[in-house]
Amino acid sequence: MPIRPRVEVEFEDRRQFFALTVAPLPPGDRADPLFIVVFKDLGAAVPIAELTAQARDDLPREALVEQFERDIRDLREQLQSMSEENDTATEELKSANEEMVSVNEELQSVNEELRVTNIDLSNKVDELDQANDDLRNLFNSTQVATVFLDRHLVIRSFTPAVSGIFDLIDSDRGRPLTSFANRLDRIDLQQEIKKILETREAVERRITARDGQTQYLMRILPYTTLNGTVDGVVLTFVDITKVVESELLGTLVDELNHRVPNMLQVVSAVASHTLRRSSALKEFGTTFAGRIRALGHAHELVSRGGWSDVPLLELILKELEPYATGQDRIATHGEPVRLKPKAALALGMILHELATNATKHGGLSTEARLGTILFLPLSVLAGNRASTKDGGAGGA
Repeated sequence: MPIRPRVEVEFEDRRQFFALTVAPLPPGDRADPLFIVVFKDLGAAVPIAELTAQARDDLPREALVEQFERDIRDLREQLQSMSEENDTATEELKSANEEMVSVNEELQSVNEELRVTNIDLSNKVDELDQANDDLRNLFNSTQVATVFLDRHLVIRSFTPAVSGIFDLIDSDRGRPLTSFANRLDRIDLQQEIKKILETREAVERRITARDGQTQYLMRILPYTTLNGTVDGVVLTFVDITKVVESELLGTLVDELNHRVPNMLQVVSAVASHTLRRSSALKEFGTTFAGRIRALGHAHELVSRGGWSDVPLLELILKELEPYATGQDRIATHGEPVRLKPKAALALGMILHELATNATKHGGLSTEARLGTILFLPLSVLAGNRASTKDGGAGGA
């Protein structure tokens, strides 16, 4: 049975002495052994300050030696425990230091990568700023009206030139384009854009402003992303008014260059023919003026139709209008016939000559009804041209 006759315990500023006894209990039916521990006080707790070397000398020699041995053993155990803890702590510190060195190296590597990435990012930001400046200057300087829309027709961006078509300001970005009126004539932009989003095919055509003068070349193209997804549309309007005017002027000049010489040749031929058949200047003047008026009537019909085919009926009525003094003097009958411009001019002169002769010697010399004008196919007119007195255009 182990017995410690004198054990010291310090608490706060006092020291307590007691005897410690440890004894096993009978095992009985228990599987685990039990022990009884008995603490026996060796007096009241004594303040540490009152303990002196003399107090220790009062103890029995054997107890004192045992106490010293116990203290030395405890000190050795404490020193051994502290040494082991110190070794363990040293190893842990060494391992932690190695980990810190490794982490520091990794952090340095990461820091270097971050520095390189930051430089690259800074360069990219500078390039992006430059690109944005270029794009902004391009938008401000271009005369092409351009609008960028998303799939819901919401305005993403636009150029200043759009203000001539839509009443847009900078704060209108993010609003649907359909909320704004436009100055375009007879066009449904919403339907046009919907068709582009469905077909993904660009549209280009000429449109006119509501003022009837300004002409635009409109293009509607799909707005595609880098992966090929259609994410909206781009509308562009190019003012081609001057181009159209130049084209019309050029066409007009070409037409005049072509037709004026021909017309002058016709007038010269009419004058020469009239001069040969006129016995006096007054007769020449009257006949020539009438023929020029007939030519003018035919030319009016041709030019009014844009130099396309001319209805024969209109040509006949135009030439006989001065002689149709009564409401029932002229009656028409037959299928509609259309003449080419050149044929209309020639036939107009023929009708004038026929009407002039009829005024002098025929049916137009009286107030009776002229008769019925019968329209025949051009092939019949061409075949009977030599034998028919009225040029294949009418009857008595």
